[in-house]
Amino acid sequence: MKLDPKALLKERTELFDNAYNFKHNKRVPLGCNIWSWQVLDCGYKQSQALLNYDIAEKINREFHERYQFDAYTNLITRNPMRLTELLGGGNHFLDPGDEMIQSEGDDIRECREKLPTIALAGGLPTSILGISSAQECLDYARRLVDDMGDGFVLCQNQMISYRNDCKRENLLTYLDYFKTHTY
Repeated sequence: MKLDPKALLKERTELFDNAYNFKHNKRVPLGCNIWSWQVLDCGYKQSQALLNYDIAEKINREFHERYQFDAYTNLITRNPMRLTELLGGGNHFLDPGDEMIQSEGDDIRECREKLPTIALAGGLPTSILGISSAQECLDYARRLVDDMGDGFVLCQNQMISYRNDCKRENLLTYLDYFKTHTY
């Protein structure tokens, strides 16, 4: 079932508000820390995307339609507000006291031990996303979500920029699973 943009924004805002506040979600929020890889995934060269706004917008739309992440760290654009509005609404600002750290390259489980009251994002290594099978990627992501519990956004553990950082089928496998399964 496809939600209208306002309902989708409300659902995604609730997912992240719940994660920030360690409230149980109906499903794990899905973040995206993918930068230039999306250009390659859509079949373009970096120079094409950066020099032509129409191509950049086409790439962002195609990427979003294919993967449907709940939130993006970066989108190729020179006008981020315009694109954010196209994807379902404006910016959502954290309420005072809300904190979330996106861990890059750290062991997210160790971060949870040291920061038990701060919401965390990350955890999916490019070594899993780029080299492993789709099933191995899904199994790793499921264990990670189980280990992390509430206050967690499933996301890549570092910026995905290069062709071998990730396989399309690995992204699609874990995204499809977590969009339909509760935890």
